[in-house]
Amino acid sequence: MYRDKYNVKGRHSNTPESQLHDRCSARRATQKRKQRKQKILVVNLAIIIVIIIIISIFLIKTNDNEVPDNIKGTWVYNQYVQYEFDGHGNGCMCLEDTHYEYAYEIKKDTLCLDFENKAVHDCVYTFTIEGSQLTIVGGEGTTGGTYILSKSLQE
Repeated sequence: MYRDKYNVKGRHSNTPESQLHDRCSARRATQKRKQRKQKILVVNLAIIIVIIIIISIFLIKTNDNEVPDNIKGTWVYNQYVQYEFDGHGNGCMCLEDTHYEYAYEIKKDTLCLDFENKAVHDCVYTFTIEGSQLTIVGGEGTTGGTYILSKSLQE
């Protein structure tokens, strides 16, 4: 076997076989780099999709519990009964000179009233607001019925 300081026979010679071998090795290395880049791209896309899904779920959950701005204010049922909503989850049912404070929560079209005074039953209504009209339909903890309240103009 012939050896010199720059060439080892069969390994670094300029024979067609060694050139072919070098090209194949270079092609395989290029393919491996491309595959590695593709794997990194797929992993990054998967991470981005997961982040988008998490953010979407968070936004949906946050919006479910958001108090609509248009419920804020005083709503009059009749000359004796009014409901007040502060826009932050607190309110008051006013019956002439008696006031029953409550915390309220809105989930989609459901209004839940949790009265501080335990003598008053907590209740759940479904509701809609159209302009200056609040319609509540009695559900759990109520005697049922549909009630139409008007927004007070004294705001």
